[in-house]
Amino acid sequence: MATKRTGYSSSRKPVNRGIVRYIDYDEFEPGSRNIAAEIHRLRMNMLVHSCLYYQLDQNVLTDMQFDRMAYRLADLQREYPVVSKRVPNYEFFKEWDGSTGFNLPLDDTQLIEKSLYIRRICNK
Repeated sequence: MATKRTGYSSSRKPVNRGIVRYIDYDEFEPGSRNIAAEIHRLRMNMLVHSCLYYQLDQNVLTDMQFDRMAYRLADLQREYPVVSKRVPNYEFFKEWDGSTGFNLPLDDTQLIEKSLYIRRICNK
């Protein structure tokens, strides 16, 4: 039986990449603000839930829930490429196809802190 990890354990030391960023919706045209907001929300969800799964050995979402969000993000980015490029963390998601979050930069210190917070809430 696998032992559940209780803290962050990785062979790589966490770094501050500045992944947890906020979005200035005033920079977007009124017609694209909702799309930008959804892309941003989905990217943050993919980062946090991938960190929970791959770094902290914690499932909060079912595979079906994760897949639904991941493929929705891929569809939005394909449908609105100009908006997608202007939303934070584009560089990590520019070739996102929704199949996995394994290759995302999951060693960001703020991302790990957010993920640990969510894990604590879910384990109560």
